[in-house]
Amino acid sequence: VLMGAFAIPQIIEGLRQVDPGKVIALKGRILPNLAAVRRHMPTIARSGVIGTGVGALPGVGEDVAGWVSYGVGKSASHDGKNFGKGSIEGLLSSETANNACIGGALIPLLVLGIPGSPPAAALMGAFKLNNIIPGPTIDPSIILRVCAIMVLASLTMFIMGLFTARVFIQILRLPQTVFLPVVLILTTIGSFSVGGGINDLYLMLGVGALAYFMNLMRYPIAPLVIGVILGGLFDETFRRSLLLSDGDLSGFFTRPTAAVLLALNVALIAGQMPVVRRAFAKLRKR
Repeated sequence: VLMGAFAIPQIIEGLRQVDPGKVIALKGRILPNLAAVRRHMPTIARSGVIGTGVGALPGVGEDVAGWVSYGVGKSASHDGKNFGKGSIEGLLSSETANNACIGGALIPLLVLGIPGSPPAAALMGAFKLNNIIPGPTIDPSIILRVCAIMVLASLTMFIMGLFTARVFIQILRLPQTVFLPVVLILTTIGSFSVGGGINDLYLMLGVGALAYFMNLMRYPIAPLVIGVILGGLFDETFRRSLLLSDGDLSGFFTRPTAAVLLALNVALIAGQMPVVRRAFAKLRKR
């Protein structure tokens, strides 16, 4: 669904609007501007907290963290209308949370022995191969080593990104008629490798066609993808909650944590309403 929703429409649109004379110019600095970093620090801090929090929830993963942070950033930003159109704030919202989720997923893995994401599950397998059992009985020194490795990995990724950015961007110099069919092939291989069945390819193409026409009609694709990612998880956890409470819904309102999360959800939904937006705009002017 993810590949169909985001890759297929871009491939079709790119092949429809081929510009054979276009050459990508490499301009500007690769090293981040410190002034820009300071200016966007509230977005970075907010997205980091969201990513870490979502990562600490067992079984959720980086996709959910990125989309949740993106939605919150779009609601909180003055430039929310440009999200999805090249906004640097939108990129920071999703990617900061996506990266922060990796560290957050290690919390339930190391403390409880429950992987918080697919990469954390792979790490848990590596631990067990080395006779390390994550959980309450884990050696505290191992936790410190894992934290040190995370810091070194982030530093290495930063350095490699600086040195290879100008190399990788050369790919954009390839003609779209050559580059996009290769992307389609890689997308198809990726979709097939997830489930190993032909139905995955049919699903990818069907969602891709739907997403293409949604783009033409200016409907956002993100809610569709979020629904697919969270729909099954919501249904499963909601049923489990009802089983634990014998069908009583009051737990969603009376328990402090659930009440706070519910209030945040209501606030996010209300923040999208034009009436509420106009009221906040008037308050800001005052």
